[in-house]
This record gives sequence, structure tokens and C-alpha cells, in this order.
Amino acid sequence: ITPVYLPPADARAAFQRGAMDAWVSWDPFLAEVETNAKARQIRNAEGLVPHYTFYLASRKFADTYPETAKQVVDELGKLSAWAN
Repeated sequence: ITPVYLPPADARAAFQRGAMDAWVSWDPFLAEVETNAKARQIRNAEGLVPHYTFYLASRKFADTYPETAKQVVDELGKLSAWAN
């Protein structure tokens, strides 16, 4: 394989026009190509990771407010456990 790193929208466009044979992505991009490009999953992350949630912060925020970032992640973890 030859990995190519593209932003999700550019990768979707390249995949849909046939410029690449496979694409690693996530929803909503996955759902869109399954619906509109008749793509099919060949593997998902089931059994590899405990969940499909991503929490992002800018490096500046995380470096400037590490305790606040930790509190946010901790609270989100509690909410996730409650929701499950």
C-alpha cells in the first residue's frame, strides 16, 4: 500500500472519484460514502478500542490549562459511564 494523508473532505473526494482504493475514516464520512458511493466496510475498530469517541483540544489550550483539560476529560468520562 501507499499511504496518503489527506483531510477527510479531500480523502472522500479522492475515494469517490476512484483515485484511491481504500480509505480509513469515521462517521459522518463513512455513512456518506456507504450511502452515496456504495462503499463497504472491510474492517472496523470493534475489539480494538473501547469506544469511538474523540475529544480534541488545541495544543495551546492543553498546555495553558492542563488541569482544566483533565477536568473536562474526567467529567466526560463520568457522563459516558452514566449514559452507558
